[in-house]
Amino acid sequence: ALVAGGTLVAFRTPVPDSYWAVRKEQPAQPLCTTSGRTKACLWPDDRHLLPRARAAVRTVDSGLGSLAGLNRAFYADGLDRPSGATAELPLMSPAATKDDLTDAMFSAALPRPRSSTCEPHLLKSAGGYPDTFLFEAAVRARIGAPSEYYGEEFGRALERITGAPRAKQDRWIEAAAGAIRACRPVPELP
Repeated sequence: ALVAGGTLVAFRTPVPDSYWAVRKEQPAQPLCTTSGRTKACLWPDDRHLLPRARAAVRTVDSGLGSLAGLNRAFYADGLDRPSGATAELPLMSPAATKDDLTDAMFSAALPRPRSSTCEPHLLKSAGGYPDTFLFEAAVRARIGAPSEYYGEEFGRALERITGAPRAKQDRWIEAAAGAIRACRPVPELP
C-alpha cells in the first residue's frame, strides 16, 4: 500500500486533476528538443527520455515536412502549453520508446476543433465515417504510418487523396486541417 500511495502522489496529471493526484509545480524551464519546425518539451524528471524524444522529433519533422496546419509543438501532459498549434504529448510510461513517442506525436499533430461542441461531419464518399477519420488516414499514409482500414468505400476515398500529385495532397491536407479546427467539413476530395 505504501508503494501504491507513493506512486499516486508522484503521478502528474493534466488539468482537470483527479481527486487523488497531487498537482506538481510547473518547471522553470521544461526540457525541449527541436528539429526543423517540430518541438517536444518534457518534464525535467523525464530527462532520461530526451534522447528518444530527439529521435522522435526528427522522425516527425521529416514525416510532416512542410505541411502546414498541423500541430508541431508537443508538451508532455501536465505542462503548460502556449496558445497556437500546440498539443499535449501523453507519456504513458517512463520507459516510452522512440517509436512510442513518434506515434504519440503523429497522433497529437492532428488538429482538433476549437469548439468542444463540434459534431462530427460524416462523409458519404468515405463510407459514412467522420471526415476526421479520413484526414488522419491521409496524413498517416503520407508519413508511412498507415492507420485503421474502414472498408472499400473508405479505401477509395483515401486513394483519391493519396493518389493525387503531392502538391494537390498538400493543399487538401492543409485546407482540411483548417476546416477541422473551424468545425467545418473537410473540402471536396481531390
